[in-house]
Formats: sequence, C-alpha cells, structure tokens
Amino acid sequence: MKLIFLIVSCFIVAGCISPNYGNQALTKDLIEQGIVPGKTTKQDLINLYGNPSTISVTTGVKAEPNNFSKPEVKEVWNYYKMTKEGFSSMKSLMVGVYLDASGVVLDYVVTENIP
Repeated sequence: MKLIFLIVSCFIVAGCISPNYGNQALTKDLIEQGIVPGKTTKQDLINLYGNPSTISVTTGVKAEPNNFSKPEVKEVWNYYKMTKEGFSSMKSLMVGVYLDASGVVLDYVVTENIP
C-alpha cells in the first residue's frame, strides 16, 4: 500500500512541475544590447543566443514596424523562452528577428508576457 501511495505521489508531483522551454539565458536586455539592425548577422545571433527556436522563410515582405524604405525580409528567426512562475502561470519572452537576403538583421520585435 505504501508503495502504491509513493508511486501515485510521484506522478502528482511530476504533473505539477513543468519544465522550462527555450533559451533560459535570454532576457529583454540581452536582446536589446546584442542586436543592432543593419549590422548584426545570422552568425552573430547564433553566437549570442544559440540556434533559433524556429526559422520562417518569406517571399519578401517589408520590415515592420518601421516600414519606410527597408529591404525585403527573407527570413524571420524566432527565439522563445518560457518559464514556470508559481503553481500554474507561465512567463514568456518571444523575439522575432527579421533578416534580409544577405543574412543581416533589418529589425526585431520583443514580446513579453509577465503574469
């Protein structure tokens, strides 16, 4: 009986503990200090933050949010960080980096969700 109780308790505790996801070293300050539009390259991003969580290839849209006369975006690299906060809420940081055809950053967007 004690063994069954121990096994059930382990499953309950394991269900309450959610692993973190993404690059846990990623912070908004680190992003803002490390990315310089027009200068930062794909290799710089990899050196600073590791490989992106996802890469989207586009057919060429204008860089947002400052859509003046910027070159067309060819790739969007996304970095994610999700951290369990408390019993049931998650804190998230999402970064979208817009790159041109030569692999140079055109712009980036940082989104934070703090419970």
